[in-house]
Amino acid sequence: MNFTTSLPTLLRVTRGTPDELGMKRRLLGCKRGEHLHAPSSAVKAIPDLQWSHCPVDLLDSPHMRAVDMLSKLAAVSPLAGWPDRYAAWAVHGVMVLREARP
Repeated sequence: MNFTTSLPTLLRVTRGTPDELGMKRRLLGCKRGEHLHAPSSAVKAIPDLQWSHCPVDLLDSPHMRAVDMLSKLAAVSPLAGWPDRYAAWAVHGVMVLREARP
């Protein structure tokens, strides 16, 4: 499983308001440290994926931050060289993110 294939499930698992996300962090045993951490036993019960890291922490990963920033920048102005000059995971990630967050 890589970033592009896990992104739709990651977005679904972490959907909600900041309060709901905080509740999910507690339910999933998210430690919220400086580094990605291994998933708790509660995370292993989530269907669809075998998580190598806590899914809530993955929202703060460099890939997710890059995709989110590209999506925000593209909303302001067209991105130079889009999509040809961007990595496939970034293009796919922006498309999935836009579909998930209208």
